[in-house]
Amino acid sequence: MPTPPAMFKLISGGFRTRFGNDDPERDVCWVPQEPGGVCVEVGTGGGYYTAALDRRLGPKATFATLDLSPEHVLRVRDRSRAEGGSVHGICGDGTCLPFADESVDCLFYSYSFEEIPDTAGALAEIARVVRPGGTVVMFLWRPIARRRRTMHVIDARMAEHFDLGPSSRGPQNVRQLWVKKS
Repeated sequence: MPTPPAMFKLISGGFRTRFGNDDPERDVCWVPQEPGGVCVEVGTGGGYYTAALDRRLGPKATFATLDLSPEHVLRVRDRSRAEGGSVHGICGDGTCLPFADESVDCLFYSYSFEEIPDTAGALAEIARVVRPGGTVVMFLWRPIARRRRTMHVIDARMAEHFDLGPSSRGPQNVRQLWVKKS
């Protein structure tokens, strides 16, 4: 069962910054800067991290956002362009990523992965599209991931193709950086 839209509005409306210890400018440092690289923010939603991530990646990177909602895709893309960014908005699903095999340098999931109902399918897609040496950054809402019993599945399946890099596990969130094995 997905998190209701009203809950997302509450969470994104300052709750994340005040109580979740989230700060877009600081948190996007989890994403490696690769000039000329391809980074995709999966499950962008309202774009809480998008502008900071676009600034971090810089003009030499290709940066795309992916979300199921056409409204979110358009709103985030238009806001980026108004701020001088160059985000490519894509309407799509985390279980069927619209990218070629081993074509993405970094996938960034900002509290969106635990919303994907087909965990195994999404993890298979991650392994398919990320290039060897590429990264996956996941920020997960710990209470939702625990309730849906996905943390052990994520850790076990990711370890098949990726090495765990820096990670932190707080009371409300889990942050992990995974590097794809060569």
